[in-house]
Amino acid sequence: GFIANKDANSSLLAVPFAAVANIVLDCALVGPLNLGAAGAAWGTVASQLVSAALLLRLWIRKHGAPAPRLAPAWSPSQQDGVLPEPEAEEPVLRRQLRAPLRALGGVRRLLVLPKRAELASLAALVAPMSLALSARSAMSLSITASVACLGTVALAAHQVFECLYWLFCPFGDALGVCSQAYLPELLGTKERLARTLQSRVALASASLGVGIGALSLWVSRAAPHLFTRHAAVHAAMSAPAAWLGASMAAYIVSGALEGSLIARRCLRPLAASHVGN
Repeated sequence: GFIANKDANSSLLAVPFAAVANIVLDCALVGPLNLGAAGAAWGTVASQLVSAALLLRLWIRKHGAPAPRLAPAWSPSQQDGVLPEPEAEEPVLRRQLRAPLRALGGVRRLLVLPKRAELASLAALVAPMSLALSARSAMSLSITASVACLGTVALAAHQVFECLYWLFCPFGDALGVCSQAYLPELLGTKERLARTLQSRVALASASLGVGIGALSLWVSRAAPHLFTRHAAVHAAMSAPAAWLGASMAAYIVSGALEGSLIARRCLRPLAASHVGN
């Protein structure tokens, strides 16, 4: 919602609070309460709930202006042409509980059954994206399972590479989100500006991809001690470091292109590319 409204700052405000909540809960649940991995998992879930609550609060504060009061239904005692008496002011607690409804423009029912045309339109959008995300998850799981069969050293090197992936992949995702936020409103009416935006995002992704790829290669070969002190893991990381750099560069570029495809609703090629990978 925030990204669609060109508001990237508000969505970032919940990140530090969720991170602090995660750290505090991990220290409490894993340490004094001795819950181990289960405690860490519960801490992560709770921090995500904190993030969701903060985002909802920010959304209501920015977009939850009170909607015009809906007129009550006509009753036999009401004379024609005479407006009903205004209702008494709602208590503070009731107004707070109704705030999410006001944010939806006064809609009283949050859950409604979609129509057949709406289901078809939603399925056309959701099905390719679900297929693409499922293919990406399956690819990640298959790589981890394959590396686990090669031994502890290979698995440790793979975990370091995965840490580098999660460290650098947000750069490509940010460019993709930029395209998704700004490109749709330019399509059709301002096609020239849309092409300019796409070309600039592509140029930025190519430049950033080269830099991220080179940095990934350097960290893997020149600074593996940042992650582990074992020489065997260092050696295992050195050989495929060039492939890691190339894959990170390709991911940054593909992340920006994915945003453009989603903005243009070209979802089938996107799903086919993930399934092919």
